Amino acid sequence: PPLAPFMSQNQNGSVIPPPPPFFPNSLGKPILPFKKPNRRIYDPQKDVKPLYWNKIVLNVNHSDAIWLNIEEPTFDEDSLAKMFEKPVINSSKKAPPADQHSTTLSTKSSTGKETIKLLDEKRSRAIGIFISSRHLDVQTIKDYLLKCDTSCMNIETLTGVYNNQPTDDEIQLLEPYLNDNQALDKPELFLTGLLKIPCMSDRLHCLVFEISFNETLSSIDAQLNTLLTACDELIHSTSLKQLLGLILAIGNFLNAKNNSRGCADGFGLNILPTLKDVKTKDNCSTLLNYLAEQYIKQFQMKKLNAFTNMGNDLISSSNESLTTAPLRSKSQLSPTLTKTNMPNITKFQLPVPEPSDLLTASNVNFDEIERCIENLRTKLNECQRRADLVKDELDKNFEQHDDDDRFCQHVTTFLIKARQEHSETNKQFKKAKSRFHDTCKKFCIKAITTSSTNSSSTPSTNNDEMDPKEFFKLWHGFCNDFKDAWTKEKAKLLKNRNIQSSEKKTQDTPDRTKIQTLIDKRVNNRGLTPDKFTLKKRSQS
Repeated sequence: PPLAPFMSQNQNGSVIPPPPPFFPNSLGKPILPFKKPNRRIYDPQKDVKPLYWNKIVLNVNHSDAIWLNIEEPTFDEDSLAKMFEKPVINSSKKAPPADQHSTTLSTKSSTGKETIKLLDEKRSRAIGIFISSRHLDVQTIKDYLLKCDTSCMNIETLTGVYNNQPTDDEIQLLEPYLNDNQALDKPELFLTGLLKIPCMSDRLHCLVFEISFNETLSSIDAQLNTLLTACDELIHSTSLKQLLGLILAIGNFLNAKNNSRGCADGFGLNILPTLKDVKTKDNCSTLLNYLAEQYIKQFQMKKLNAFTNMGNDLISSSNESLTTAPLRSKSQLSPTLTKTNMPNITKFQLPVPEPSDLLTASNVNFDEIERCIENLRTKLNECQRRADLVKDELDKNFEQHDDDDRFCQHVTTFLIKARQEHSETNKQFKKAKSRFHDTCKKFCIKAITTSSTNSSSTPSTNNDEMDPKEFFKLWHGFCNDFKDAWTKEKAKLLKNRNIQSSEKKTQDTPDRTKIQTLIDKRVNNRGLTPDKFTLKKRSQS
């Protein structure tokens, strides 16, 4: 029988088996074996205060964890043991009495002109106050609804007009006065003027929605962009990884004598806001202040000193070259070699994300944003329906068409652009949810993005599960406290440097008394007295 197409025979007539099937991933990126980081084993010589964190031990399920790329720096273990030696001193906190302030509100009542009143007193007063406070007239509103000139009216005024438009019952009362409204009161005149605008209600609805759509979408985009930026900083910031490594090393040192907390590959983030509560032995400082001091010394000052030494060498070598090359001026030197461009303590960058950005990210609620995006989609369809009604009405009354009426063209352009922006925001929303999930996973936390798992009003009791509010509020508290401690330590270091610099200048300044003594000594060695030396000097002059 004939062979199958994928089979063949050799010269001996035996059948050659087909090649093995090709798998798409067989030639892809090889999967590297999981390598657990080697953590140092500490042995403090004193009984130190422990750090009550949730120990993280990495395994193959944590291949994307940020702790794999965090190293433990060295520090002065003896100094740390002395500072945080037991026993713990209890401190009582007194809450300051709360001040209560009472405010009073005063309202003014206005009385209208006694003419024909068709509205009830409360409704008439509300419309009258709105007209007078906004300095409105019907012609301005008509120009806005026809010409769509957004510069002549803001969203608050337009929304007020929309909310104060006549109801169905009021329309029946006002219709007999549409042609003769001279005797009506001011609120009634305002409503009859609105009724004369063709398709007034539908026009108002579309234009109010246009402004609210842009503001709502901008607010959503700002929240999502802030969350994405915050996630990127937490994951990719080198300085933050250095700080986390310092916390990990110090925590492992303090927990060295406890098997359940010591020798950790990482730690739960819930320990971060409590670092400021760990007091030193003398109760004069905290672990957070010690971290800020050590970070500045180990990472920022070392870099500054190395750069300063390198810059001084370059400056001195450049100055020497000036003597050998007189045609080259100092202005021709690279600006990076001047002392004014040298880095200094005041230019140190905060190693943690800006706390205000984290606070904004903590206000992100994925459920609310998702409902808002869906609500905007529904309102876009409603705006399209009302715009079609206006267009149909204008087509029916083509003879009465106003040449300045650009409503249909304006709304059509808006709807096309709005649907595109809505689609982009929806993609950004899905990207933000995925990025937040990946960020939590890198810190060995399960992300909560829906309220079905955890209510937004009730914080999760599980430290391994967090929603954006819990996650970024935790980071905000730590970064805000660390920023304060870091700023104080930087100011203290700058003050000490200024004192040392002034003392060095004082030591380098020559003493005039010593100079005069040296001159007299040299004169005496030559066999001259100071008086004879002075006379000789005068005779020479």
